[in-house]
Amino acid sequence: WIYFGSDRNGTFNLFRQRSDLGVAEQVLQSRDHQQLPTSWSREGILVFNRYDPSNNVGIWMLMPGDAREQRPFRETRFTEGAAAVSPDGRWIAYVSDRTGRYEVYLSAFPEGGSEVPVSSKGGQEPAWSARGDQIFYRRGESMIAVTVRTTPPVLPSSEPVLCKGRSSSRHAREYDAAANGSFVVLEEMKDESRPMEIVVVDGWFGELRRALDSSRK
Repeated sequence: WIYFGSDRNGTFNLFRQRSDLGVAEQVLQSRDHQQLPTSWSREGILVFNRYDPSNNVGIWMLMPGDAREQRPFRETRFTEGAAAVSPDGRWIAYVSDRTGRYEVYLSAFPEGGSEVPVSSKGGQEPAWSARGDQIFYRRGESMIAVTVRTTPPVLPSSEPVLCKGRSSSRHAREYDAAANGSFVVLEEMKDESRPMEIVVVDGWFGELRRALDSSRK
């Protein structure tokens, strides 16, 4: 399945579509206030940003099963979101502004509990490495990497800068990390009047290689 948010009905809500496009897309939850998916666990829990009437953001979970039960993970007076579940499904990295600026934190998933700070000088848009041994995040235009051990969670103080690039998001991630350590980054739209859409590319590594080869000529 591909999970996404859409405001086609007036407010951003949760949708899903089979990756083979074999069935029509489905509305998972429809509410009066925005809901935007940010991550998915291998146990089938969908993690999403849920906005309240005052536009504050909290982290919620949509549990697997036909009942589609919603449960809060982090719902406080602060803005908390952009959550990313670890590859093994046991940990979650997310952003909170409780200190007065956005920082990245780590907590057990799905039960929550104590938190471990990941960033110390500001951080947004966390993502996990494919092996689950690193958390990436943005600080301004810098991409940061922190090595983690999750048994128990211990974070080193070093935060090397991997690369630089602009981002306009606080509550959702505009990049993803590939298994080989490279990054796929969204490019800022130059024509904002053009509607956003999701395009599924079959065999996209071949398309990527052809695009890179043509750009080198």
